Amino acid sequence: MTITYHAGRRIQGLADDRLLTTQAVYTSVTGQSTYEKLSGSAQAYSSERAGVELISTANDGKKIKIGKWKLAREGTLSGLAYMKVENSSGTVKATSTGVDVSSLILRTSGYAYVTFTLTEAVALYNGDRVYIEYTTTDGSGNFLAFGEFYNGSTTIPTGFEFTVYNKRDSGGNNPSGGWGDDGLPTYFIPDAIFDDQPVTENQITNVQSGSRFEETDTRKIYYLGKSYKVHTFTSDGTFQITSGSGNVDVLVVGGGGGGAADNYGGGGAGGMSEKFGHSVTAQSYSVVVGSGGAGGNQSGPIQGTNGSNSSFDSIIGYGGGAGVQAGVGGASGGSGGGASNITVGTGGTATQGNTNGATGYGNDGGDYGTGDGGGGGGAGAVGTNGTSGYDNAPGGAGRSNSITGSSVTYATGGDGGALSVTPVNGTDGRGDGGSSGAATPGAQAGNGGDGIVIIRYIDDGSITATGGTITTINPTWTEEV
Repeated sequence: MTITYHAGRRIQGLADDRLLTTQAVYTSVTGQSTYEKLSGSAQAYSSERAGVELISTANDGKKIKIGKWKLAREGTLSGLAYMKVENSSGTVKATSTGVDVSSLILRTSGYAYVTFTLTEAVALYNGDRVYIEYTTTDGSGNFLAFGEFYNGSTTIPTGFEFTVYNKRDSGGNNPSGGWGDDGLPTYFIPDAIFDDQPVTENQITNVQSGSRFEETDTRKIYYLGKSYKVHTFTSDGTFQITSGSGNVDVLVVGGGGGGAADNYGGGGAGGMSEKFGHSVTAQSYSVVVGSGGAGGNQSGPIQGTNGSNSSFDSIIGYGGGAGVQAGVGGASGGSGGGASNITVGTGGTATQGNTNGATGYGNDGGDYGTGDGGGGGGAGAVGTNGTSGYDNAPGGAGRSNSITGSSVTYATGGDGGALSVTPVNGTDGRGDGGSSGAATPGAQAGNGGDGIVIIRYIDDGSITATGGTITTINPTWTEEV
């Protein structure tokens, strides 16, 4: 995505503190071949102000907040310099904070960009002047050197001309002419940058989390999210904090239950636990990832098996309940399995609760129907009850989670079966329940999906850790609502 920026706005924390804008105002990086003397002292060919004047409407409405000017010092200086913007009538529209010039580089050693920041962004129009002012009296021979380029052929950026205010004569006397171009408006080029060029999102680096900016056209406010390290475990392992301490976000999902064959109940999803801001210290933490339960087979055993538990630091996702055979209520589990389709059967009870401060999600399986079994429960909803029409009974909805930086749905219940159905295995790494199987000899029901454990923390150096598959979530811009 390409992001545009309102001229005059900065992103807090940007490494070079550049002004982000969609419009170039004035950019000249030509190097110094001459200079203007800025001083409050009456000395030959000196002035108190020098800069540029807008001489056309080409830049009307473009804004300035930060200006960078090539400056140096001659001798000893003791005052503050300012960047100012004034209109053609001489009314000052904006003034920067003062910059101490006493420690600037000596002119004999070169020039350096000095940054001036206006107290607020201001729009420029034809006839306006942007200039540096230095009025301190430091004595003869001491002055602020205002860098310029002149070679008789390179021209100043379109829409501008060089201007200087009341340039003194050889005797140091002030003329009465006010602003003027010193006779060479085209070839005297102040070396300055009023803004930088447009940037796109992928060019923005070293920006602090929480930074905000205003878009040019819509004036919507966006903020920059945080950068995270993410540790994903799809099998048992160890989360080792090698240094530091702090808080982590945790997702734990148990293995899903296997479905029953012979169009009976669907497997319940593994229980799902979420915790944000779980305190950890420098030590080893055991991580257990639960396996999905096996689906039943029409030739026996018809009933599936429960999934197994996943865990991290006493945060548990319980294994999902199995889909069950004829005459049996659904098996209990993180989410309950679906009941059978004959005579008896309420859906299995969800056993997932809150563990070690984490919020648990699980739901009951669907009840029996005279035609088909119930769907397994999911983290987001109960399984659908069976019907009398030999139709699939959908498993309960799962629950979405964005701990990895993308929204993923975990822990969906398995469908209860009809007479003729293609079994669906639960997705590994999501803890889904397996579906029921068809009522034909040897038909297999769906296996439950394996569970998962995911741990993430803000990537600010406060925690260093190993274990699992490690990825990074880069910060993204999000609209503030």
